Amino acid sequence: MTLAGPMDETLEQRIRGQLSDLPWTVTRDPSPPPPIQTVLEGSESRVVVWVSQTETGAVLHLLDRDERRLLARAFDRPTGEAHPDSTLFESIAVSLRSSLRALAAGGTIGVVVPESDIGDRTSEPEPETETESETESETDSPFVALGVGWWGALDGVSSLQTGPSGGLTIGYRALRVGAAFQFALGAAIEGLGAEIRLARHGVVFELGAATDGRPVELTGALRLGAFIQRRETVAVDAPLVATPGTRIVSAVIGARVGIRAFLHDHLSLRLDIGADGLAPRPRFEANGGLVAEPWALQPFMNLSLEVHALTRSSRRAPP
Repeated sequence: MTLAGPMDETLEQRIRGQLSDLPWTVTRDPSPPPPIQTVLEGSESRVVVWVSQTETGAVLHLLDRDERRLLARAFDRPTGEAHPDSTLFESIAVSLRSSLRALAAGGTIGVVVPESDIGDRTSEPEPETETESETESETDSPFVALGVGWWGALDGVSSLQTGPSGGLTIGYRALRVGAAFQFALGAAIEGLGAEIRLARHGVVFELGAATDGRPVELTGALRLGAFIQRRETVAVDAPLVATPGTRIVSAVIGARVGIRAFLHDHLSLRLDIGADGLAPRPRFEANGGLVAEPWALQPFMNLSLEVHALTRSSRRAPP
């Protein structure tokens, strides 16, 4: 195989690295490749490869002299990445590797070059876009997102339950599986001669789906988990005596919708709103009477910043 024409040094290194374990001998000819008919008649290599630059990326040309077949494949430079040229070069090298493996196995590539094509390459076939199977495999790549944020919920008895939150999301195609925890700072309420503080902590697991879009992704999920709701006595009027704190564990079934905005390939901002149903409904008493009975259905909101360990946006390069 001959690598022909001007070529970025990094791209050449990527190509040689991808072909290092294949049964191809690679030679380098930096001079501009002659017309296709001349290459077909005069080159000693079975395959001649060159890369031409475009406004949006590059086009890989692969000429199989034995079969008189030419493959031209266009690659767009990715946007929103820290090193777009590196991703572009890796995509070209991986595609070339795949084509050469197919040739070594007896396959064919590209389209037939007609005998009448003697030209100046103006008669080359239009660059092929990536095939459906290639595009699908790129979007099939999973991703893992770790998030930290802040949440707030209305329980009907305190002003606001709020505190830090964290989450884990695993995505594959449109499927989303995740877990989230919430820690409450607590909110004080008064009644029947006592002041008590309520705090709601929880862990939930989520199963949902998302639209496959960038830079904005819409999500929805069902939630299942448990809340620990703590009551602590802050102060009591004389002659009452403060009682020890209590904990009530409730099962949680809820739903949420959200929006994930990608700030970078490995960074996103996520906003969720939803509601959680609690069973059993907690009741908190003081001085022999009911002080607080939070809502059985509690709306919430969560804002978090996510770091993506694996990301679909880097699907053309190693994670």
